[in-house]
Amino acid sequence: LSLPLAREIVTTPLGPPHANAADLTPPPPTGPVLFVGRLEALKGVDTLTLAANTFLANCPDAALEFVGPDTNTAPGGGGTSMRAWIEQTLHPALLPRVRFAGELPPRGVTDRIIAARFLCLPSTHENFSHVAAQALSLSRTAIVSATTGLEEVFGSAGIPFEKSNPAALAAALTNLWQSPAKIHTLSAAALTRAQTIFNPTTIAHQRTAFYENALRAKTPMNNEPSKTNNPLLTSL
Repeated sequence: LSLPLAREIVTTPLGPPHANAADLTPPPPTGPVLFVGRLEALKGVDTLTLAANTFLANCPDAALEFVGPDTNTAPGGGGTSMRAWIEQTLHPALLPRVRFAGELPPRGVTDRIIAARFLCLPSTHENFSHVAAQALSLSRTAIVSATTGLEEVFGSAGIPFEKSNPAALAAALTNLWQSPAKIHTLSAAALTRAQTIFNPTTIAHQRTAFYENALRAKTPMNNEPSKTNNPLLTSL
């Protein structure tokens, strides 16, 4: 398939350009659980906050870090700060183990992912998450909302929980935090998944094949009507 593009196509990897299996370090045993994204309900921050009261109480050596900008989407309406709601909802004794890094530049986000023990991405709706892809490339597993694109991206390298269920998330966080061997196994699986299924060359071949098949379906040989039953292809 040839496309008439006037400039060279450059692939930018999600993660440090130099990163490979030899460069990456295993998750630090004292690293925090990391959330990356806007502090808003769509990202499941309210679910994570409610779960954190149980998780942090169950795991006194655990910490939680939020990376991302605040929004005025706190539960209850009124356009109030989500960060303020989190701080008010968490038990006061747990607040010293919760950190808000705010919005960071790309390199800063990468550094925080590397410093994390694992991620928690409880979005209620998500397609192909760049944070998830970057976490895979940096050999970090995650607890993610089931039935979202996050579960598809992580596959067997992540742990899904019932979406918007604080009790289920608290149990998943506690179980993973207390299972160092499982964290190690899933972290290694994350890097393998990034290097195989999401390898740029593999993805490029799959995408090229998709469009080639679409073009063939749109332009039948010998002027015969297309026999495809795929409405996405017949509408191209």
